This record gives sequence, C-alpha cells and structure tokens, in this order.
Amino acid sequence: MRFLIAFLLLSSTAHAQLVAKIDGPTTAGVGELIELKAAVETGTVAWALVQSVPYRNYENGSVLVFAAPRAGRYEAIAFIAVATADGKILLTSQRHAVQVGGGPEPPVPPSPPPVPPPPTPFSELSEIAKSTAVADKRADVKLNFRTVATMAAAGTVPTFEQMVSETAQRNRASGGDATPADHPWNPFFSAVGKKLAELKSAGKLATKTEWIQAWTAIAEAL
Repeated sequence: MRFLIAFLLLSSTAHAQLVAKIDGPTTAGVGELIELKAAVETGTVAWALVQSVPYRNYENGSVLVFAAPRAGRYEAIAFIAVATADGKILLTSQRHAVQVGGGPEPPVPPSPPPVPPPPTPFSELSEIAKSTAVADKRADVKLNFRTVATMAAAGTVPTFEQMVSETAQRNRASGGDATPADHPWNPFFSAVGKKLAELKSAGKLATKTEWIQAWTAIAEAL
C-alpha cells in the first residue's frame, strides 16, 4: 500500500521516463492458470487486479499468477519502480487485459426426429388408401373424394349412402371406376369399401362429421 501511495505522489515527468511491458496471454479459459510477467530488467514490481480475484507473485514479484473463476474480462496492473544513480525513483505502470471465456462451445445437439401425428379413427383407412392406390387417375380420384366431402359439409349430399353414390359416379366419370374386373383401381375400391363397411358396422361412421373426416382421410392419402 505504501508503494502505491508513493507512486501516486510522484511527478508525471518521472512517470514518462520509464516504459514497462507485460508478457502473457490475452485469452484464457475459466479456471485456467494465467501467468503474467512484467518484462523489466531491474526495479521493483507490485501488482493489482482490478477484479477481486486471489493471486500470487513469483520471481521477486515480477510474475503474477491467478485463475479466473468465471468468464469475463480481467485486468492486471503492474506498478514498476526503478532507483536511478542520483537517488531518484522512476515509476510507471502497465495494464494487461485477459478475456476469459467459458470454454469451447458445446456441440449443437441434432434436431429430434419429427413426432408422428397421433393416430386418428381413420388412420388405418388412410394407410389402406395410400397402399392400394395407383398413379393413373390418382389426382382425379383424390379430387372426387375431396369434392364429395365438401358437398357433404354444405348439405348437398345429406346421407352416407348418397356420399358413396356421388363418389362412385364421379369416379366413373373420371375413368377411375373399378370396371371392368381387371381395372388397376380394383384393389383400391375393394379395400377402401371393405374398411368403410367395417367402420360403419362399428358405429364409427354414425355422424356427418365422421363421414367427412373419412372422405378427407382418403383424399389426403392420395
């Protein structure tokens, strides 16, 4: 403390006559041992850390060692005093900053796989439609199921039987009807019709909302 007070009382002229240098890293990791050395040939060195961090001095005070407990900017000040032949004391100071980081950035974890949508009462119907449909006339058949679903929502086809009939007529007009017997869409209409009958018997096609959902599920699968 006496040394620092003496330094503050000396003139700026003496301060300007001595130049000091601090050797040491400018970056470090949290907890890493940081060593700074005041590069002076003669004289007395006193250190101060701007941050309140414990430190040690070695080599007659010319070396400062500390470890930063957390990330941030740490600044050390070296105060150097040199006695001249005529009995004067020259003083100077030098600052050195060390940027302490938090270590290497952790790797970015891979994105989780997309969560499949929860099954619906018509998920199996969708899978059947998707697996049995063929490429030819697929867009037309898709449009037919979607159109009839829209008509049912508007009340144009008020019963389940009318939805089935309207869909069949539109598929025939599009050339996607299951006739003749070897038509490529036969497996689709057979499997979808069988599944619709099962759902109807199980009471899962009891309301207009359920009819529309079933037709929409088929259309979205195509």
